[in-house]
Amino acid sequence: MASLNSNDEKTSLTQDSDELVEMYCEHCEKDENKYVPAEGFCVDCVEYMCAMCIRFHKRYVKDHSIKDKDSMPQDFCFDKCSIHTDQLIKFYCNDCQKIACSDCKSNEHNNCTNVKYLTTMVEGIEQSKELSDLIENMDTLSKQLDETENQINSNIKSLSLQKAKAVSTITKHKEELFSTYKKHQQEILDSFDTKMAATIARLKKERQDLVEQLAVEVKTLEEKFNDEETEIMRKVQNVTIADKKVLNSLRDRNLRIKTDMEALSFDMKKQRNIGQRFKLGQWWSSLCCLSDTTLLVADFDGNCLFVFYNMKTSSKSSAQVELSSCPWGITKVEDNKVAVTFPIEGIVGLITFSETMTVTNTDDIKVGAWCCGIACSNNNLIVSYFKSAQVQILDMSGHVLKTFVNDSKGQRLFSNPRYLAVSPDNTTIYVSDQDRDTVTSMTFDGKVKAIYKDDQLSQPCQLTVDESGTVYVCGVDSHNVHQLSSDLTKVKILLDKSHGINQPTSAAYCQNNNRLYVGMNRNTNMKVFNLSLE
Repeated sequence: MASLNSNDEKTSLTQDSDELVEMYCEHCEKDENKYVPAEGFCVDCVEYMCAMCIRFHKRYVKDHSIKDKDSMPQDFCFDKCSIHTDQLIKFYCNDCQKIACSDCKSNEHNNCTNVKYLTTMVEGIEQSKELSDLIENMDTLSKQLDETENQINSNIKSLSLQKAKAVSTITKHKEELFSTYKKHQQEILDSFDTKMAATIARLKKERQDLVEQLAVEVKTLEEKFNDEETEIMRKVQNVTIADKKVLNSLRDRNLRIKTDMEALSFDMKKQRNIGQRFKLGQWWSSLCCLSDTTLLVADFDGNCLFVFYNMKTSSKSSAQVELSSCPWGITKVEDNKVAVTFPIEGIVGLITFSETMTVTNTDDIKVGAWCCGIACSNNNLIVSYFKSAQVQILDMSGHVLKTFVNDSKGQRLFSNPRYLAVSPDNTTIYVSDQDRDTVTSMTFDGKVKAIYKDDQLSQPCQLTVDESGTVYVCGVDSHNVHQLSSDLTKVKILLDKSHGINQPTSAAYCQNNNRLYVGMNRNTNMKVFNLSLE
């Protein structure tokens, strides 16, 4: 199940579209690998069927109860069984406290006495006291987080006042000590001058020596006070900076938790209102425009690719390609072929599609553990590795041509390189570094051309480049999309929260449509923006 926001050609800000949910015939999907809309539901078999399968089912199993499309269960669970991967999860065994598909129910839970159909179990959950209590507790927690934020801000203000008071006390004490010592010095000199009047000849040299000695002591004492003052000021400054850093970190963390909590509470209330009970947790880690009508989405948590096609029409369609592992980065290799990184397995998968966007061929290339970002240029692959903090150029067979780790001075180029992009003229590689909050541009020989860092860009993720060389980069924690020139000069913050942007992780640019697609973290919705109207 997946949803996609459609683009409104008349405005720059695109409104969210309704989520498309439809159940398919389980027999056609399992036996013929075809997705045919379900027209009914067999209560005895607990299966969704198309019109043709219902006709044969009634003929051979006449005593089974069939519900038509209007009366069949509408609460769909699309999770597949981890053992029987062609079967949907439909049951829950209270005896074993496990979920089960039809085969699991028949084989492993045949003797269990308390196996229930999931849809029956969740009836009325949106009006349940448990859900209402959960939402109420989350609202209460959000208020407590607000109070924590106010307390942190109060502590920061108090710390600044304490620093100012300490500096004032030190300065006043220093002035008092100097005043007292100078007064005492003058008293000594006056006393000595009185005695010197009687014996000026004999004591003239002695007086001069004493004056010089006193001058040395004054200088030494002044240097000592200056050193102590410097040391005290340094300690006060260090304590102030450290405390402010901790408090600011706590405040930022509190704000992120509060934002996530409010978003989660809003989603739960929304799902309760629309009666939606099953919703997959998805992470759209990368987007890729295969053509002006086809968009591919890598779902890291769902172990699959979503294919959205007919993007230019009002009747958009989608399909799901199941994968053996978690996909991260995705890039176009040919008009009908993409390359996908699988960090856990350390491979790059080459996937070829037919004209109807079904998979016709897959090839795996072993490249190394924790590969993530990927781009294609001149029939070579460019891959980043976030644990080893390096970027490599490989041929299509996986042979390493170049490796970039250090710059010309021997310093590490990257700390956590997650995403890659290539300029339209295939001369520049762009790398986003999440730990350093930077975007680096470099030549294909590894020479650094420019580094972009901005206070308003935090946790940069996927980059995309348009035909003019303009770079667009997502900032997850800064909740925005930055627009940069080809030499990484800041143009502007193109999108932010006012455009509905919240923790953007993925982005793709479509040249023919002049559209920018943006996917958000842990969110099945996508924003589509017409750049010609920005």
